[in-house]
Amino acid sequence: MQYRLLVGIGVCLLLIGGTLCWRAQARSASRDWVVSAEEASPAPAPSTMVSPSAAPHQETPALVPEHGLPATPESAAEATPPPSPSPTPEPVWITLGDQGEYRYMGHVEIPAIGIDQDLVMISWDLVEQDGQFAAVWQTVNGAVGYHRGSAPIGGPGNTVLSGHTRGTAQGELEGIGSLAQGDEIRLWDADGRPFRYIVETSLTIQEAGLTLEQRQRNAQYLRDTGDTRLTLVTCWPEWSYTHRVIVIARPG
Repeated sequence: MQYRLLVGIGVCLLLIGGTLCWRAQARSASRDWVVSAEEASPAPAPSTMVSPSAAPHQETPALVPEHGLPATPESAAEATPPPSPSPTPEPVWITLGDQGEYRYMGHVEIPAIGIDQDLVMISWDLVEQDGQFAAVWQTVNGAVGYHRGSAPIGGPGNTVLSGHTRGTAQGELEGIGSLAQGDEIRLWDADGRPFRYIVETSLTIQEAGLTLEQRQRNAQYLRDTGDTRLTLVTCWPEWSYTHRVIVIARPG
């Protein structure tokens, strides 16, 4: 009887001890799993995001204008555009009977000999003389010719005008050979601006019967002389036209 009692007590003790051991092992296993899980899962890295209030201040770079351009549309709008060039006046053409139209260049008056004529532009023709070609100035009736390419009226250089003497034509520059030093010549350009010249000298040179080389030397009076002058040219004498009368005047 006592033996059975002792055996029963021993079995109970074994059961109690087994239960306690199982619980201890369970707690240990649970603790070991948690640690392993924490070790297996690395801690999250510190976040790189910052709050707007803590964001470092960065200045917005200014726009750099291109060279020569305004930095803003406002400055571009305020820029003053360059002035427009003045339009070139349209040339005026006048008709001289059956000779056709000529470009109007102005007007000439010589009070001492009663000349009062319009000026029109004339050019030259290439004419063969002595086996060579030479430039021969055109002539016109009813006006005084302004030589194309000569200095503008009132401008620096040699301004050349030519016209007929009395004879078969009307004699637009008749009598210029009688002009004396100090006589006045009045000119107006195509825009109506007035200019005044004073006769300095006059001369008569032979033209007919000369070689081409000699006539070319005579033509020096029609070329640019590098100074400011007015040159008048006409034929002489009446009906034969063997000579040229040349009058030179200066601004006065």
